[in-house]
Parts: sequence; structure tokens; C-alpha cells
Amino acid sequence: MKLRIQKYNPQVDAAPYYVEGEVAFREGITALDAVYLFHTEIEPVNFDYACGGRICGRCGAMVDGEPKLMCFALLDDSTHTLEPLKGFDVIRDLVVDKSEFDRRIAEADVRIMLEPVTEETAAPADFNADEHEANYDLMMYLERCARCGLCTVKCPALQLNKENYVGAAEMIQIAFKDMDWYDKGDRIAQAVGSGLYRCIRCGVCDEVCTQQVPHLKIWAYLRAKAEARGLVPSYAV
Repeated sequence: MKLRIQKYNPQVDAAPYYVEGEVAFREGITALDAVYLFHTEIEPVNFDYACGGRICGRCGAMVDGEPKLMCFALLDDSTHTLEPLKGFDVIRDLVVDKSEFDRRIAEADVRIMLEPVTEETAAPADFNADEHEANYDLMMYLERCARCGLCTVKCPALQLNKENYVGAAEMIQIAFKDMDWYDKGDRIAQAVGSGLYRCIRCGVCDEVCTQQVPHLKIWAYLRAKAEARGLVPSYAV
């Protein structure tokens, strides 16, 4: 199996370049396995991963031109090209700078509290058991988001509206906090203001998500709540 890997050290190299080599193929080999073999047997390559099981989201890269988690991308016995994840600055080789992306995700994931939670206030006064049960499946999927950024890379709406749309990954965190009964932030208004209606609902985010997070169902949940409050913006179609 032949690998073609982009290398680039912005502190030294004038431009990215590619190195090539062959590694042993086996059934079930992943892009992460192949890069590790290339790194140890042919030439050192900088790449990032932690879990190796599509949980941490750190091994995202372009595999044959498509954004994938390398640990979950199965390869066949042919030639494959590995490049750093598009849309992010390259730190070195396949490692990209996600610091700004992670900062935005973390900000959206911060719980907004108007009063401290005590033993007496452990159950929020506005807790609705029926609504909680109805949204349970969506909540479980939201928790599975690996924050890998693959949906961000592939999203056509984000490419056209970077100033007005935060993208799928951050919107997922906003939805997660809307389902948090202890969170007191107005997450529906935040979602609308963050470009909820800029999404064209093409489904690409669902297609690239290795965690099978149902983005379109979550957008429908957020839009239904926005429409119930009359928060639909004038540009919405």
C-alpha cells in the first residue's frame, strides 16, 4: 500500500511538499495505523491522536481529499494521500492549530448560572420531565460529539457565511446547553444569533460525522423552539 503524505514545517519550509512510501497492507488497516507504520519505518511524520477510537477527535485529517478521523478511516490496498485538516493553520505536517476552534467550543459549552446550585435547588423549578424524556435520544447523541471539526471543514454554508454562522460543531454545544436544565442562558436566541438559519440543511455534517450525531434533527429541534418564540430572522427560507 502506497502512502503520499504532506509534510510542512512553516518555520522552515517555504511551502508544503509530499513524501511517499509503501507500508504493509492488512485487512482492517486504518489511516492512523498506516501513518504510524510510515512514521516508524520510512520517515518521521508529525501527527496527533490520543484515544485511537474516534472519541478524542484529535486525529482529524484529509484522507484522499475527505475530512476523516484517521483512526476510523479504513484503507484499501492502493495509493492514499494524507493531508492536514483544511481550514486550520498547520503547526507541522498533519498537526493543525485548533486552539481558536477549541476556544469557541469551550465558550459555547460553559454553563450559565444565575444562582448557585445547592442541595435545596438540585431540581430546577422549570424542569419538565416529559420534555426531558422526549429529548433524551438527542441528548445522548449530543454528548457523543468528539469536537473533531470534520463537520466544520465540509460545511458549505460555513464557507459562505464565516462571519454570520458559527458552524455545526459550535451549534451542537449550544443545543447541548439548551437541554441542560441547570443552564440559564437563552440558548435559542444564541443559536439564532449564531446563524442557525444560515444552515442550508444539506446534510453534509451528518455524512462526515463518525459519531453519527444527527445534526439535522438537532437543527430542527432548535428551529422549532425558535419558531415557537417568534425568533425566526427575516432572511430565513
